[in-house]
Amino acid sequence: MGYSMNLTIYRGTHEIGGTLIELESGRSRILIDAGYPLFLNNRPIENEVSAYPTEKLLELGVLPYIKGLYE
Repeated sequence: MGYSMNLTIYRGTHEIGGTLIELESGRSRILIDAGYPLFLNNRPIENEVSAYPTEKLLELGVLPYIKGLYE
């Protein structure tokens, strides 16, 4: 019986810090989160941004949309 695994890289390929990867196989998903991104739109993210609600962080692009994660 063959198994397949999907790998999705949400962020971290063109930046330092904030790597976020999802591994999915069958009905199982693992999210590997290596920290908060350091930059947004090529500018450092201010510390107070981390206190924003999830909806605002999604709107700004600090958090990527990941189906089922924020429900």
